Amino acid sequence: MKKILCLFTLFAYFSGYSQDYYSGDTAYGSDVIYKVTSWGNNFGRIISNINNTKVRTQPLLKNGSEVNPGYIKVVKSNDIDGAILKKIITEIIPASKIAEWKKEKTTLLLLEVVIDPNGRISEVCFLIPNNSILLAIHPDNYYQIEQKIKDQIKYTLDAQTRNWYQWITEGMGIRSDEL
Repeated sequence: MKKILCLFTLFAYFSGYSQDYYSGDTAYGSDVIYKVTSWGNNFGRIISNINNTKVRTQPLLKNGSEVNPGYIKVVKSNDIDGAILKKIITEIIPASKIAEWKKEKTTLLLLEVVIDPNGRISEVCFLIPNNSILLAIHPDNYYQIEQKIKDQIKYTLDAQTRNWYQWITEGMGIRSDEL
């Protein structure tokens, strides 16, 4: 009987520790619904707000045509060194999860953002490696991160970029060893 109780306790402990909110096609928080898709050859998961329409799609010119690969975009973030992103992450992700993330050595949390011609971020997409503790972060935490990124990180676009594009995409990221 003691063995069964011990095994049940261990199972419950590890199940709680390894919870993956993003194993299906949809992840639900109290404030958000995220769609979940695979990234690469089962390398990771793409977690994107269900309301996103532009992230991970080809940017368009203001005339509605697709952007020619030869077009140049000039954008500059107010978070060049990643300090704002780091602060947002460490304020929202629980300290216990950050400690586990640091143990993963150099696991990278990648983000793709959609920027409007005024330099505001309108959409955020998280790219998370499989088997990362980052999959055990509750959707509401990612939603808080998303909202703070939209509020605190801005881009400056040169006049040509502002005049040509309906929106553009940029990437940012943070490694576990940067925390």
